[in-house]
Amino acid sequence: MAWILGAYLWSDCGYRAGYRMQVSARRKTYRLISPSGRVLVRGSRDEVIQPFESITSNGSLASPTGTVIVLLHGLAVGAWSVGTLHRFLRQNYPGADVVSFQYASTAAPVQTHARDLIDFLDFAKSAERVHFVAHSLGNIVLRHAYFLSTQNQCSLPSLGRHVMLGPPNHGATHARILNWLVPLRLANGPVFRQLGKDWPEFEKVLALPPCEYGIIAGDIGIFNRVSCLLSGPNDLIVTVEETRLPTAKDILIVPRSHLGMLFSRSVCEACLSFLQSGRFHAGY
Repeated sequence: MAWILGAYLWSDCGYRAGYRMQVSARRKTYRLISPSGRVLVRGSRDEVIQPFESITSNGSLASPTGTVIVLLHGLAVGAWSVGTLHRFLRQNYPGADVVSFQYASTAAPVQTHARDLIDFLDFAKSAERVHFVAHSLGNIVLRHAYFLSTQNQCSLPSLGRHVMLGPPNHGATHARILNWLVPLRLANGPVFRQLGKDWPEFEKVLALPPCEYGIIAGDIGIFNRVSCLLSGPNDLIVTVEETRLPTAKDILIVPRSHLGMLFSRSVCEACLSFLQSGRFHAGY
């Protein structure tokens, strides 16, 4: 339970061979986490970064040089939500290092999460390629990181392919319509406004992926009308049209809800297919 609650309070800002450096939601306290999840050090950035660098400079903890797959979760959940994908890819993508990026999604704007992601990805700077599989908001975090890269404000590792799961690539209708609900706005943090009311301005700092990418969108069929706020095929949170981008190499529409797609073996297989071949398999 403590691990799940931590998903809302801590963000990864450093990683090496299972060791994680994390920053608190209020950006004041840092901690070092062991591969088993034990807190080794807690304190200021300076108090934590020294033991982190000392441990991770160990020659036996070499940076990956082959294929790395980074998973990003969505809004108001944690890395536990991509656990099924993590296990599937680890078992079925031979030789790949599979790592999940944890961020306190409701505690800060997308720009902050993207900066933490960029710092986190430093562990993969020697990798041959880095693939991404991102769910929902995780794709917007990545798209801002891509934007920063195009502006020469950061350096990203060598990119492979990117699978987008239920991405709100044109903002979120729910966030636009329900922005007036203060409890909902407070519960979801600054990104709720960015995906809704502020979207026309915010989308200017998002870039298209500079690599091959595919989109998986959910369509719950006859249950589409459950959400009276959404028009057309949707996954209860994002419409199929809201997921589309013009340069996507492939798109797959699946009969799954927004969160349900993360626990579908068929969706896991589709992700694996795209990462390996650049296409979703035809037999869904």
